[in-house]
Parts: sequence; structure tokens; C-alpha cells
Amino acid sequence: RVVSTQSTGITRFTDSHSCSICPANMCKSAILSLHPVSSGFPRFYFGDGGNDLCPVLSLSEGDTACPRTGFSLCKHMDAKAGEVKCRVLKWSDVGNVVEHLEGKVKD
Repeated sequence: RVVSTQSTGITRFTDSHSCSICPANMCKSAILSLHPVSSGFPRFYFGDGGNDLCPVLSLSEGDTACPRTGFSLCKHMDAKAGEVKCRVLKWSDVGNVVEHLEGKVKD
């Protein structure tokens, strides 16, 4: 369940869910599903923690997961490589991401 407080603009996620990967109070895949992407526009998901694995596993082939190298998300993704459907762009410096995106714009 999403609880929105108009006075502060803060949105809280309060109910547990059926996801076996995420903490009981919040599933990031469920949050992503609240913000659908228009057809033809890929998602880029940036993360570094273990709690970012669930949303990465929910990404599709046209999307890109951007795990930060040396952090737990990279390790979890390596362990579940067969389950990851999206493209993967590992990065340690934002320059890696910029170079990748510039190459996509030129294509």
C-alpha cells in the first residue's frame, strides 16, 4: 500500500508484499510497476545494494541495469546471471555511463 502525505509530498510504502527477495516493508519492483515506461523507451536502473536485485530481475530485454562495480548488487547479479534478462552496464565512475550513453545517441 502506498501512503502519500500531501503536506510533505513524501510517499511511504507501508504494507508487506509477496516478494521473497525484498524487505517486508518495500519491494522496489512493485514501486517500478507504479511508473510504467512508454513503449519504445528503455529503463536504466542504477543500484549498488543487495536490495536492488529484485528490480533488476524485473527488467526486460530492452532495459539496462547499471550496477556499481565492487558493491553487493554486482555480486548478486553475477550469482544470478542466468535470471537477468536485461542488458548490464557495470560502472565504477559516472564517466563509464556517459560514454555508453553517448555511444547510444550516435547509433
